[in-house]
Amino acid sequence: MKKNLLLVSACGLATTVQAVALAQPKIVTISGATLLENFVKSRGSTNDYIDVDKNGTAGKFANGIQQLAPTAAGSNVTPFPASQIWAVQYSGVGSIRGINELVNAGFPTMSVFSQTGASLLPSTGSPYTGLSAANASFQYYNSFRYWNGTAFTGGQYGNAGNPRGFPVVSDPNNFIAVWAAPDTVSSGLGVRIDIAPSDVHGRWAQQIPGTPSPYALPGTAGYGANMRPSVNPQGTSVGAAFASNLTTLAGAVFYDPNNPPPVNATNVLFDQPLAFAPISPVTNIGTGYQQMKMSQVQHLFVTGRMPNGENLIAITRDIGSGTRNGFSNTIGIDPSQTVGDNVGGNGGTQSNAADEQILGTLYRSNNKGGNGQVESTVTNTRLGVGYVGPERGAASQQGWLANGIFELLAVQNDVYGGTAYSRANIDAILDNSADGFVIGGPAQFISRGTPLAESIADGGTGAILPKMTNPNAAAYLNNIRQSVAEFVAVPGGPDSDFMPGEVLAFNFVLNEGLDNAHDPQAPTSLAPTPAFSQPLQNYLRDTNVLGASVYYSFNTTTNGRVPTRKTGVVYSDGVANGNNYISQGGAIVNYNSNLTTRNKIAGDFSGNGIRDLADIGEMIKAYNQRAGGPAWSAPAGSGPLAGAPATDAVIEILGDFDCDGSFTKADVRYFADGLLIQGGVLNRKVAFEEVDMQANANCPTCAGINFFNTTLATASGGAAYTGGASRADVAGSGGIARGWAPVGADGVIDAKDIDYVYQQFNNPAFSGTANWTDLVKAANFDLSADMNGDLIVNQSDVDYVVLSALQTSYGDVNLDRRTDINDFNTWAANYNTGSLASPAGWAKGDVSGNGKVFDEDYHILMANRSCASDLNNDGLVDDSDFVIFANAYNALECPALPGLCMADLNDDGIVEDSDFVIFAGAYNELLCP
Repeated sequence: MKKNLLLVSACGLATTVQAVALAQPKIVTISGATLLENFVKSRGSTNDYIDVDKNGTAGKFANGIQQLAPTAAGSNVTPFPASQIWAVQYSGVGSIRGINELVNAGFPTMSVFSQTGASLLPSTGSPYTGLSAANASFQYYNSFRYWNGTAFTGGQYGNAGNPRGFPVVSDPNNFIAVWAAPDTVSSGLGVRIDIAPSDVHGRWAQQIPGTPSPYALPGTAGYGANMRPSVNPQGTSVGAAFASNLTTLAGAVFYDPNNPPPVNATNVLFDQPLAFAPISPVTNIGTGYQQMKMSQVQHLFVTGRMPNGENLIAITRDIGSGTRNGFSNTIGIDPSQTVGDNVGGNGGTQSNAADEQILGTLYRSNNKGGNGQVESTVTNTRLGVGYVGPERGAASQQGWLANGIFELLAVQNDVYGGTAYSRANIDAILDNSADGFVIGGPAQFISRGTPLAESIADGGTGAILPKMTNPNAAAYLNNIRQSVAEFVAVPGGPDSDFMPGEVLAFNFVLNEGLDNAHDPQAPTSLAPTPAFSQPLQNYLRDTNVLGASVYYSFNTTTNGRVPTRKTGVVYSDGVANGNNYISQGGAIVNYNSNLTTRNKIAGDFSGNGIRDLADIGEMIKAYNQRAGGPAWSAPAGSGPLAGAPATDAVIEILGDFDCDGSFTKADVRYFADGLLIQGGVLNRKVAFEEVDMQANANCPTCAGINFFNTTLATASGGAAYTGGASRADVAGSGGIARGWAPVGADGVIDAKDIDYVYQQFNNPAFSGTANWTDLVKAANFDLSADMNGDLIVNQSDVDYVVLSALQTSYGDVNLDRRTDINDFNTWAANYNTGSLASPAGWAKGDVSGNGKVFDEDYHILMANRSCASDLNNDGLVDDSDFVIFANAYNALECPALPGLCMADLNDDGIVEDSDFVIFAGAYNELLCP
């Protein structure tokens, strides 16, 4: 095993380093994948294998180790060391964004700035007038990290006068690295993106116009075309509107070996296979999950909810991320569809700010710019599930797995036909059948032109293809390619010591060591790996970091960490400045400390180790304390939590589901709307009914049986609130955040709620039924509109809102609990208005919910008249009504719609004897009901 040697290499302590005198190093600028951070930042990634500088010292000669990209003394940029060949600067912006930057800020375009400070502004997209540090979750110069996602380290690094704050730039006509003091503009100099490291095949990054579908495959119509902009936690676009669609990469084409380009082509992109980068779903301990089926993972990351309706929080990278792309494609989903809860990102800026990873009003769950941001967010999100490179969990890396902070989820690849559950350990990854671990990215280096076009003497193959503009970047890629080839041929051989191939083999999985490979056109199809090497697989199995014991089983002894809140704020627990939590026993509970067992499962107020009906009563008691009532007497732990003291319970840790740092009525609504699972499925009906019942029994500070103080638009007509009816309050607040939280409730059940439920299923593609088990449909409707707990939204759910919650009838347009001439007049005034795209709505007479006020609505009103024979609407059926009826009877035929024909009591278009029979029956009763 060579783990110790690799660690030495990564730390830059290798011996026998050969010095070479040069005037100035040559620039190599890289922008792309964050998942490959552990490789690109490694010293070993820039050790000389092919004899780049032709000084006779190289890995392939096994005669010494030459570092091509050293830093100056004191980790400075200058003076450039005499041995420095390359100035390698790498920004982690995500694979897909990196490819887009390669297209827009590579040859022939050079990114330049004419003023300081521009490097910190969000990128404006295409055309690229500059590259922004705001889009990078980290940046390195020769393996030294100088940007942490929010700030530069200082010193000689981070020049706000350069694109993206890169330390060095070059002249457009050469590749000589030029350094200037920070905040200095180097006139006429700039940066080209030479290489885009990607977690996936380049073609997976490209949108193909067409109709979007969760199951769209790379290269097919509609792939990458889902345009669902993000919202803020209140469900509006303010400070949000981050795009979900891939770019079309206009002007660039990917190399087609069946149609080779001319050697002078400048717009051809080439993939250079690198390694397989596993990507694992990870979970906060608070979710209560240890494993999931892949189909469950699909549902969660497309909709923000599980297939059974449970509302976990799906934490995602942004659409520019190759980690998101590789994760999505290898679970069988178009990456533009995996928006998760879809909360976060502002215009073109990811959710990278530190306050967006911790609890408080600035918390955001989605569109993270790097693995580090996902890791922080999962740590602090009790219901959170995300995805990252699993190697980052090792003790030698970020250590979240080794330290029990959060855990890997085992996955059953049911989408592939698998039946076993596998975790992301080296055995399951190498033995990647349908029952192995298959989620990840076929990592590539992507370039304009190919490094293979360089001569054999310069590390290429002499291929008759377009060259890269920067020969130094070509040498960088050829150095890695040949080192990997040597390692595959002789795993662990002396020529590979401290070389790029060895570093890759330790942190990732070289492709030739996998049993199977993903089909680039159909990523969930596996085929035997070409050029498979059993010796390489054996070596990887023995040495890879993913062979550590922590990767093989879920750590059931850990409870995770206490979530961190933004300080300087007073939350619902009243702690000064929000500096900590307080347990029910009065103990201070510090942020990021080890969580106690009593708080292990989010929402488990009853302490039995699961979320269930028993939690609602205890949750209401806890709310009563926060509303000024007596202290909640928390139950002690039972079942799997047996022995956990009741006094350890922390209300905000157990119940802050919407991640704002407090426990409020909004969190109770979150539980009722998305966390009560009965019989294996979500039951909003029972949950809201139980909340009201428990409020009446256990919450003196509450409004009796109406916990949410919901009012009815029909109250003026005599309707009274009934227990559980708050579940019908789903719209009207001005915002909707389906999959995130039920923020649409405005405290009133009215026409807005009727319209919203209708809108979920009155879609021509849905055929009148929105079924949550159908992912294509689930991606496009809100399960909060399910009123009866069957995971289907259809007419029966509208029935509940209209007939039960509002206690009225279809046709009651103005919601006064009567269908009369006032409703007809409203209908007539809005006749032939509205559409599915711009619905007219119930309040304008669209009682059928199809978006348009038209004939069918008239007939519904006619069928539901409160007192049809009261033709003058005075509450009596008397002689004055008879006069009106007689006049209509003489006319016989009704006018064309929207003309009204109130005397046509059976709605057959004619006023005749059958209508008179109906009228006479009512006339005898005299009074309307």
